Order: sequence, then structure tokens, then C-alpha cells
Amino acid sequence: ANVTITFLWDMTQQGFFYWQVDDISLIDAPGNDLQIRQASSFNFYKYPLSELDSIGYYAFVTSVGANDQYNTRVSLEIKEAGSTVFTDTTALGITLPYGIDSPLIGSRAYLPSTIGSYTTLMTAFSDSTDGLPYNNTNSNAFAVTDSVLAVENGVYGGSLITYLPAADALSGVAASQEWANIFFLPNADTVTSITAAFDGALS
Repeated sequence: ANVTITFLWDMTQQGFFYWQVDDISLIDAPGNDLQIRQASSFNFYKYPLSELDSIGYYAFVTSVGANDQYNTRVSLEIKEAGSTVFTDTTALGITLPYGIDSPLIGSRAYLPSTIGSYTTLMTAFSDSTDGLPYNNTNSNAFAVTDSVLAVENGVYGGSLITYLPAADALSGVAASQEWANIFFLPNADTVTSITAAFDGALS
């Protein structure tokens, strides 16, 4: 049979102006291989105890093996300080090869009631023995505080490249930019302070 392989370059995903292709291998897909493509990615790392109804738990599961996966399930385990405080399992039924299921796992079914550090572990599994179990899990972390809502855990976790446009042609005034972040509070409260931090690489 004649086989054609096409490479697509989508710069909208990463914003790069180049691409590289190297070390290509064609191999047989494993018979059974479930994969969690994406799981809960929280909008913030720290949540005040009073604003916890904005947390949800989900996972997108794909079968990248050659066989249908029967009795596919996704389990959710939440730990606080190393101790399990919540478990949940959602049944997906049959997962077809390269079919994507989109369950919403335990959405708002568990909201922490105490201040502390939490981790979530999601695991996809079926009746078959998975050939590559390392991609069956996804773990995330968040913290519950008394009053702090924060995007990062006290470290610089973001980056930004920006270019100022030229000065206005008529007024000659140099252009400027404003940066802002949006914080959504599902429950009414009073904000007493806002803190933003930038590292020393500004120029």
C-alpha cells in the first residue's frame, strides 16, 4: 500500500516562527493504551475558603491503542496533607480507538472544608491491561487559605513578551500599555489588598 505522511505546522499553539522535524519512527500501536489528554487545570493555586465553589474536576480520556476499551473508568482521588479525603469514579463505557470522552468528574461534588494543601490524582483504566500505564494519570495541586486568592504558589509562573507600538504620529507621545488580570469571586466579599510581582528581567 502507498502511505503518505503529512506534517502540519500550527503556529497558533506556541507562537513559534519555525519548526523542526527529526528522528521519525513508525511503530505499531499497543493494543491497549488509555491516555489522559487533559485534566483539571485550576484557574488559581490558592483559594479562600469562602470561594471554593469555583473548583471543578474533569479529565479528557483518549484510547490511543488499537483495541476498543471496555468498561473504561476515570477515578479521582483528593488528598490533604497526604491523607485521602475524597474518592470518586465515573464510568465511560466503551472507549473506541482515538475516540475522546469528556467526562466531568466529581464537579463540585467535594469542596474542602479546612485550610490546607491538596493534591488531585486522576487515573484512567479499563478491563484490559494497559500497555503504557505511565500516561494514564494526571496530578494537580491547589491550596485552601483563609483569605488569599492567588494564581501562583509564590513563584514566578508566567511570562509575557510585548512590543510597544511607535509613538503617535500626530502628538509624538510615546505609546504605553496596561496589564491586568481578572479575578472572579463567586461569593460577595471585600478585597483589602492586591499584590503583583515581577522578576528582575524587565527591560
